[in-house]
Amino acid sequence: MGTVSFDFTDAPAAQPTGGFEVLPPGFYRVKVSKFEDGQSGNGNRMITANYEVIEGPKTGSRLYDNFVLIKDDPSKRVGYQALHQCFLALGMNVQQKMSFDSALLLGRPMIVKVATRTMPAKGEYEERDVSVVREYHPNGATVSNGAQPTQAAPVAQQAAEAPAPAPTPTPEPVAVAVAAQPAVAEAVAPPPAEEAQIADVDDLFK
Repeated sequence: MGTVSFDFTDAPAAQPTGGFEVLPPGFYRVKVSKFEDGQSGNGNRMITANYEVIEGPKTGSRLYDNFVLIKDDPSKRVGYQALHQCFLALGMNVQQKMSFDSALLLGRPMIVKVATRTMPAKGEYEERDVSVVREYHPNGATVSNGAQPTQAAPVAQQAAEAPAPAPTPTPEPVAVAVAAQPAVAEAVAPPPAEEAQIADVDDLFK
């Protein structure tokens, strides 16, 4: 092998894309292709997810998503809230505490709303546009780019739009003679388990 020379003047390194193109803003039907638990650069717990578009002219395109999970600070729980909405869109039976095999999410479909975000230049990366996921909706919704999906209002919105139930009349008090009963020791319920039980596929999805 001989000596080789190169001149990289005016030829900066290509920006790695990882196969994630910038998609036009709108709604896309996707499936989960990756779901991993890890850490952010700041040491916080972070879920990394990839989605693959499965319908329309952008079929096969991929989207990157992450959820930084910080619970100690109420002002930074947006990651937990977004992940909760994502799980509901995937048809999951979300519990207050839950544990499951993340492989069960692979291939699960849903609809996501995509927007474009401009990332500032940092280190070796130049300023660039990237696609970001802003909303998550059930797969049963009807969508088209630029149109709000039907049958897919977020849970909070559905609760706000639901009519208030009619007030229930308060019954008049009635005096009732009750014979004295022998004292019975009150049963004490066992304390809740500290660790959430690992859900199987039948319990995990609605």
